[in-house]
Amino acid sequence: MTIIAAFIYVSIFSKNISKRAQVLEKAMASIAKKDFSTEIPSLGSDEFGLLSKHLQKVLQSLTSIFGEVKKSVENVTNLKDALSAGTSESAAAVNEINKNIESIKTQFLILNTSIDQAGVGLQEIAKYLDIFR
Repeated sequence: MTIIAAFIYVSIFSKNISKRAQVLEKAMASIAKKDFSTEIPSLGSDEFGLLSKHLQKVLQSLTSIFGEVKKSVENVTNLKDALSAGTSESAAAVNEINKNIESIKTQFLILNTSIDQAGVGLQEIAKYLDIFR
């Protein structure tokens, strides 16, 4: 009887882990397909929960970076128009472009940190999954 109960417990536990891993895999696959509107569900406070939170931070960073890039493109477009209007404004335009490049660089540094954190979370999950093999 104990063996049957243990088998049932292990089956339920592994099914729960599998479902949560599939939820994360599905979210990551959507992001890999450049769907940045993907909702990443909270999966609790264990390793899966931490991974989902880190993945959400990565997604937020990407969204922020793309927003900054869009703003920068708009700024560059506006600066291009200003430059064509007169050469006296060219020094100011170059300065603004440099600021935008620095802003994008900062956003990529933040993204890199978030990706590193997500990688650590994935390594922790992999360790736990290896235990169940």
